Amino acid sequence: MNRYHDTLPDPAIYPIKVSVLRGHANNHEYQFNSPFRIGRASDCKVRFAPDEAGVSRYHGELLFDENSWWIIDLKSTNGIYICGKRVQRAEIKGNIEIQLGKKGPRLMLSPELPPHQQVSREHTETSKTNLWKRYFGKAVPENMSPDTIEIRILIDKDRAMKRKWFIRISSILGLIIIAAGAFILYQYWQLTQLHQRAERTFYEMKKLEVALAQIENKLPSENFTSLRNLMDNVGTEYDQYVENLGIYSKQMSEEDKLILRVARIWGECELNVPDGFVSQVKYYIDKWRSNSLWEEAVRRAIQNNYHYRIARKMIEYHLPPHYFYLALQESAFKSQAAGQQTPYGIAKGIWQFIPSTADDYGLILGPLKDSRLYDPEDDRFDFEKATDAAARYIKDIYATQAQASGLLVIASYNWGEHRVLPLIEKLPENPRERNFWQLLTKHAIPEQTYDYVFRIIAAAVIGEEPALFGFNSESPLKLALQEIEKEISLPE
Repeated sequence: MNRYHDTLPDPAIYPIKVSVLRGHANNHEYQFNSPFRIGRASDCKVRFAPDEAGVSRYHGELLFDENSWWIIDLKSTNGIYICGKRVQRAEIKGNIEIQLGKKGPRLMLSPELPPHQQVSREHTETSKTNLWKRYFGKAVPENMSPDTIEIRILIDKDRAMKRKWFIRISSILGLIIIAAGAFILYQYWQLTQLHQRAERTFYEMKKLEVALAQIENKLPSENFTSLRNLMDNVGTEYDQYVENLGIYSKQMSEEDKLILRVARIWGECELNVPDGFVSQVKYYIDKWRSNSLWEEAVRRAIQNNYHYRIARKMIEYHLPPHYFYLALQESAFKSQAAGQQTPYGIAKGIWQFIPSTADDYGLILGPLKDSRLYDPEDDRFDFEKATDAAARYIKDIYATQAQASGLLVIASYNWGEHRVLPLIEKLPENPRERNFWQLLTKHAIPEQTYDYVFRIIAAAVIGEEPALFGFNSESPLKLALQEIEKEISLPE
């Protein structure tokens, strides 16, 4: 017998009431005294519409165990949230509001209290009122229920813990930066090999970049300007070492210098560029020269102000604005771009998000998600929403698997979830040994991904000085950065 379809009511189980506060379900209110499931599947007792955003087919279930009702997450994609926190299993004590996904439907779960709990309810309410007075030092506001009192106290405690955690992490990061600075000074005087000193400085800088990016992901609302300034100081030290080493010699062509500078922008150390890298980038520059795709895409971007809007968004997330060229490679800035049918669905929009990634980053899929047709209700075609989602997705990869390597981010964006990420995760988790050069050395990456990465590198090199490579176009990012600098310099 299927316990979710055919289970008879159990008189030993206290009933629970379910009210749908937001979302499109088959009813607005339910009452159960047997286990049941919540989701989009037809056999779910609380069933949401098939196109309900954020809800899995089997999202969660309610079980009665140990004289209480429990909510359990059935490995849903977007999770179950109580008071803003994701939970896997939680006891339902009194009236509790749950949310399916961060932006999905909201339900109120109201279990009927067992007799012995009903008797002690007045005592419980009094205890919670006394706890409020002791904790906040003032009377309870009018019309505030005991459950709300308990939730407010828990929220305030949680905020206090987060503040302490933030102070602790900031202190640790400050100590790391101080230690890194001391290490750099020590190396400056002690190491006889300037090349080794510069290389170590670069990777210490990348370690700090990874640490700071991870903290920014956890505390996106905090301002880390002072720490960013310290990071810039370390970068200046590295630039001085590079200058002293004469990496960019007078004998080097301007094309070669640009290729190395773009490699640095993507977070790769130009001191360790493998043999043949420069010539390989030139080969892909020639591929762009063979047709008008680069110029047409850049012209389309400038006409729609995409160059400025992408650069602004990437800078907001402390990422290189050169991810503009990732979008160029993905869609050539065709606003209604749609890819071919794949096992993972159809990629759509400027950033060519597949359905699962779009859903993970809060983009609503339209009713035509399984068709290559343009769909105005699909957020992937909304430039602002899709660009913000792309920046967050790139930042997540940048701070974790890619270890601040822009080229690994690009490789992961192309085939990350299925082919490239497993190769990247085999590399040691530090910027020195987890970078694009190491990936090329230790693994045979997919040909499609290899081609994808080098086309983007070449497109970014061309974009620095288009005329130098024979292209009749302005530099899109120079135009964008000039506008951004004007905005910053304007008086408030």
